[in-house]
Amino acid sequence: MLIWCRYGIPNMKLDKSIVQRRTDFMAAEGIKFVTGVHVGESVKLSTLREQYEAVIIATGATVARDLPIPNRNLEGIQYAMSKPISSSSCNPS
Repeated sequence: MLIWCRYGIPNMKLDKSIVQRRTDFMAAEGIKFVTGVHVGESVKLSTLREQYEAVIIATGATVARDLPIPNRNLEGIQYAMSKPISSSSCNPS
């Protein structure tokens, strides 16, 4: 969720300092953020469950997909994930 808030929402909608402040609050409470982990490859889910009281697996689409809906071909219709990431001028990887 925080990655999406940081990279997927333009600054005019949600300032990155607010996202950072909330992230800092959660980290101060003991929440550990781990990114780039492939559950099932890098680590087993059972191992995570043994080591932590709670595990949140947050995922997102890495490739946009088109929808077969009426008027999809009209001018100005874009994939939902292409614009926010580019407008935030970042590279989330």
